[in-house]
Formats: sequence, C-alpha cells, structure tokens
Amino acid sequence: MTSDPEIAHDDAWARRVSAGVAAGSRDALEALYRARFARIFRLLRSATRRDNAFVMDCVHDAWLRVMRGLPTIETLERLDRWLARTAMSAAIDRLRAESVRNRHEAASVAPADEAAQQDDEETIEAMQRELELLSDDDQRVIGLRFRGGLSLEALGSALGIGMKAAEIRLRRALGRLRAGLAVEEVRRDG
Repeated sequence: MTSDPEIAHDDAWARRVSAGVAAGSRDALEALYRARFARIFRLLRSATRRDNAFVMDCVHDAWLRVMRGLPTIETLERLDRWLARTAMSAAIDRLRAESVRNRHEAASVAPADEAAQQDDEETIEAMQRELELLSDDDQRVIGLRFRGGLSLEALGSALGIGMKAAEIRLRRALGRLRAGLAVEEVRRDG
C-alpha cells in the first residue's frame, strides 16, 4: 500500500499530509504527490482510455485542485476517495472542454469543407479570385486555418488572440468570401 518505504501511509499520515497541504506546505504536497501520483495517473488512464499526454494534462489539473482545495482529512481511505473524486472531476471537465472545442471547430469548418469539395472548376477559380480580393488579414486567417491546418486554438495563438476571437475572425472572413462568391455566381449566371 505504500509507495515510499520510509513512510507509513496510515490515518495519521493522511491527517498530517492533508493538513499540511491545506496549510500550504510544499513538503506535504510533495509527499502526497510522491505517494499518490502513480495511483491517480493509472485511475485517469483507465477511466479516459486516452494517450499519456491527455492523461498527464488531467493529472496536472487534478493536482492544481488538490493544491487549492484539499481539506484536512482524517483517514487514509477518505483521502484516497477525495483524491479519486477530484481527479475524475478534473478529467471530466477536460473532456467536456475538448468536446465543446471540437463542436465549435466542426461548426466553423463545415461550410468551408462543403465549398472546397465542389469539383466545379469555375467555382474553384472564382474562389481563388475572391480570396485575392479579401484583405490581407482575412487571407491570413483563412490561409492559416485551411492551408496551414491550424486548429482554432493554434490559430488564436498564431494571431495573438484567444480561441473564441480567432473563431469569430475566421467566420467573418469566410462570410466575406461566401458573399463575394455569391456575387460572382449572380454575375456568372446573370
């Protein structure tokens, strides 16, 4: 049951280490981390069935919550349950955030994918002409997203803005491109 042979992990240890962490003791946090990191990692690896990088992000989030909110806990069993609940909550929050981000990205990509998949040579040429008429900023946003293959998060980083602001800029640029294509289509059919 112990990961460090020099420390007896019992109720007294749980009370001492949780009280220390609650009081802001770096040594207590380090002792708890060394004693329970592997257990939390295995729990989240099993629960999420994701790669090590994702699991490590979840573990990191969990330890931040431990640092910020671990109360003094009287028994080892309760400490382990609290740590497990906190870790699972951190993983669930990260999975939810990823799901929301994926939905946002899919919503902003779908219209562009539909236009890009058209085999009509005239439409492709019209799109190239309309892209050249867009502002440099709009061209950059669209180019980074679709030619560079950047996610919305990476696009925001490249532009020095947040993910949501990058999504808004991308939608506006695509809207201007679509409007130009609609005018081009009216002229062509007209």
